[in-house]
Amino acid sequence: MNKNEIVIGNHIYMNGGVELKVGDKINIGIGKRQTPDGHELKGINPYDEEEEIVDAKSYEFTIVRYNRKTSI
Repeated sequence: MNKNEIVIGNHIYMNGGVELKVGDKINIGIGKRQTPDGHELKGINPYDEEEEIVDAKSYEFTIVRYNRKTSI
C-alpha cells in the first residue's frame, strides 16, 4: 500500500449507504476543524453542526481493499 491508497471499512456501506469497490478513486478534502468564531477543534472535540473545515486540500485515493469485517 502507498500514500495514495486507502482501505474502506464496511461501516461506510452499512451505515452510510455508500457503495464503493476496489479500484474506485475517491477525493477527500482534509483540513482543520474550527468553530464559527475561529477556535480550532481537535479530534477529541465532538462534532458541532456549526463547525467549519478550513485550509482544506483535496487528495485522491484509490481503494485497494474493502474491509468487510469492520463494524460499528
